Amino acid sequence: MVGSPKPLTLDEEGEAFVLRHQGADGKETELILTEQDVLNLGNSAAGFAKAILLRRMPGSGGVNTVLATKVARFSADPDSLGEDILLALVTPNGGQMIYAISPSIGRLLRERLDKSIVEIESGGLTRQ
Repeated sequence: MVGSPKPLTLDEEGEAFVLRHQGADGKETELILTEQDVLNLGNSAAGFAKAILLRRMPGSGGVNTVLATKVARFSADPDSLGEDILLALVTPNGGQMIYAISPSIGRLLRERLDKSIVEIESGGLTRQ
């Protein structure tokens, strides 16, 4: 009798990374990844997660399914060239994503955040 499959793992081995998966039959599959492969996988993971959620929980009544991650901390500082703002968002478990945004996008972000804060604090949102 084969036991429960192990979770998908990604391990660093020297200069490479090894992605491992154990199937229900107990057979383990390994895939050797480069640093660029891991970066590409990380950048595309959120898009795939959203697609999976949309398949499982399609929106209804004008409400769309959204994949959202809580942010526990953030920082916003100019980049070393003085061209973009480096916006770092940190999750409660310590995961971090850093985005480079232009000053014009930063102004739009500030405006939208201010508007959303006022709407939330005034109780202007209707919940169904």
